Amino acid sequence: MKTPTGGDYDLRLTRNNSAKELISKYAADCIPNNSTVFISVGTTMETFARIMKDKKNMRYITNSIFIAGILRQNPENEIFLPSGRLNNSVSQQTPGDHCPLFSR
Repeated sequence: MKTPTGGDYDLRLTRNNSAKELISKYAADCIPNNSTVFISVGTTMETFARIMKDKKNMRYITNSIFIAGILRQNPENEIFLPSGRLNNSVSQQTPGDHCPLFSR
């Protein structure tokens, strides 16, 4: 999945890469496999998602379709968007009642 481009987004995506990597690796080390993680939008969060995608049996909730696209590269991940569940095999949202997810 392609990342949004234009404006200063491309610049921000490449700016401070080493700091983003350091922050993301540190945060990822604090999160065990089999966890639920909320990931918001942003270039640092994209770096974090690239590192997190290889964790095992994770459940991710994000409001970024681009971050969802990064995380779906690992079929063990469950990815939820606020409006439904992302179907890993066809990159589409599955509508339905996802509210019980937030009580787990």
